[in-house]
Amino acid sequence: MVVSAEQFVGAVDRWWDMTFPPGSDRPEYDEFKSDLVLADLWVADMVLPFVRHGVVRPDPIGIPDKLEALDRRAVDLRLEAVKESDRLLTEWYVEYATTLRDVYALYLDRLTIV
Repeated sequence: MVVSAEQFVGAVDRWWDMTFPPGSDRPEYDEFKSDLVLADLWVADMVLPFVRHGVVRPDPIGIPDKLEALDRRAVDLRLEAVKESDRLLTEWYVEYATTLRDVYALYLDRLTIV
């Protein structure tokens, strides 16, 4: 898939405008949120310099695989949620994790045509 610069920047803007999900009183949710914070930083560290200045940095840790695993964890948390409040929170986790994965995939797509 070839993504235009406008589509890519639009996706980055939507991610940047998203509200980050809150924590929880459940330890497994707070652990996930901590990992989500780290993933958000990875994506920001790679994508924002490219969007703002055209700077491309090497990926030292295999970000796509880590984002995919995080997305699967979010889905698993969602599937295990019983209470309505947990269901809503884990849906938010899924949405945010999926957005990170998708924005990074678009970034990688843009790198192939730059």
